[in-house]
Parts: sequence; structure tokens; C-alpha cells
Amino acid sequence: MLSMNAEGCSTSNSRKLAIASDHRSRCLFSVTEMKKIDVKRELKDLYRAPVGDFILLDVPPLRYFMVDGHGDPNTEPSYRAAVEALYAASYTLKFSSKNNLNKDYVVPPLEGLWWAENPEDFISRKKDRWSWTMMIMVPAFIDKNAAEAAISAARAKRNNPAFGLIRLSSLEEARVVQTLHIGSYDAEGPILKRMHEEFIPSRALALSGIHHEIYLSDPRRVASDKLRTILRQPVRPSK
Repeated sequence: MLSMNAEGCSTSNSRKLAIASDHRSRCLFSVTEMKKIDVKRELKDLYRAPVGDFILLDVPPLRYFMVDGHGDPNTEPSYRAAVEALYAASYTLKFSSKNNLNKDYVVPPLEGLWWAENPEDFISRKKDRWSWTMMIMVPAFIDKNAAEAAISAARAKRNNPAFGLIRLSSLEEARVVQTLHIGSYDAEGPILKRMHEEFIPSRALALSGIHHEIYLSDPRRVASDKLRTILRQPVRPSK
């Protein structure tokens, strides 16, 4: 015969309900504690823009893992090595943060600064003449020692000379023009031409920094005509 409690439930069922409730509470607590920080949400204005049109915004100083290089990203081995090293260091840092700081986060997207001595070489896609700095953002709550330790730990596990080129550095862009490009990287030329020759001069502005791209899509998984890329150009008053 089952015994009943004051609410009319059997004591056996009450124990089961209590255990289930406690389990749910612990699960919810765990989810809350390990909620991932996502800089794309916290700094959402930096990762969005109209397609085919331009916006002006102010970008705060941000820190990145960076690697510098030169040459066609499609054929230059050092480019691939740089990107692989950046991801390895960034994921090592992510797991270090999760284990040591109890702060988990989404590794931010790959970004790149691109330039050429002759700006026309960039617009015309003469990639062998390009220079670049590839980079992945480091969250603000990560200190320098933790970031450098992550680079060393990742380097110890892989034979990649690009680890010796990674640096932790700040980027200060301030006022920028930004647009969202959907399509292949090689189709960026027309929208960049409009940005440089029409929009920026029409706002009494001038170029003041290096062309910046943020890769919101993974080209290994997304068709080239559907790639989403933020195109950003730092500017200053022209007078």
C-alpha cells in the first residue's frame, strides 16, 4: 500500500518528482554557468550592414591574434599556414578560458586587412601583389599572459612556422564605412569601386586606413555566390 503525502501524492512519486526537479535545476544551472559569450552578438553593429549599400559607424579599439604576409591567398603557402595557426591558437585560448576562467565563448570569425602599393592592383585583383594581415579577435576579458600562453601551447602541438609570426595587437579604426557583400571574393571589385569613388567622397570623407574584410561564411561549406563578407574601410574628414 502506497503512503500519501499532504498533497495527495504517493511518497514514492514525490521522491521521483523531487529528484527530477533537482536534476532539471542542476542542468539549468550548468547551462547558465557555461553560456557562451558571442562577440558577434555583443558587438552586433560591427558584423552587419546593408547589402549593396553603405553605413558609417565607429569601431572601438579591438585586440587580435595577427599574422602578416604577402602574395596570392589562393596559391601562397604562407597564407594557409597563417590561417591554420590563427585558428589553432584561438581554439586553444577558447578552451583555456573555459577551463581556467569558467568563461566559454564562440571563436570570432576570421578577418583580414588587405592592401597593395598600387591601390588599383587591389581593385583589379592582381593578388600576387597583395599584402595582408590575417587575424582573429581576442575577447577583452583575456589578458596578455593567457593569450601568449595559448600561442605557445598550440605551437607545441603542431609543426607550423606561422606560430612564430602570431602577435597579439590592437587595431584602432574609429570611423569606418561598411557594407555587406554577398558573393565570391573576386566579385568585390564593383562595390569597392562605388565605396571608394562615390560614397566616401560624397560624405566629404577620405580613406585613412587599410581595407578590412570580415568573413561571416566558411568558404569550405558555402557556395561562392552565397559567401557573406563585411567590407570595411576606415575614413577621415577630407578637409
